[in-house]
Amino acid sequence: QMPTTFIVQGTVMSNAFGVIDVASMNSLDCISVLCFGWITAHHIYPALNKRGIKLPTTYKFAIGSCLGSLAICWALFVEHLIHSTYHAT
Repeated sequence: QMPTTFIVQGTVMSNAFGVIDVASMNSLDCISVLCFGWITAHHIYPALNKRGIKLPTTYKFAIGSCLGSLAICWALFVEHLIHSTYHAT
């Protein structure tokens, strides 16, 4: 369902950035997961370890779940903006 949503969102979007089109929307999800995973593993967790903060796996899971909830809320907001713009035109 997510690739279909990206295609629908990309079709409604104007090319505000000039480089994001419908075909590249699906690839951006995979690229963002890989990039943020690398940043977290190589920068965020080592920085926390240097300060003596060791996060247990359950805390990491809870933080990830909260961030996932925020992402869903943001997606709902963007979807609302898309629908309101689509119905207005």
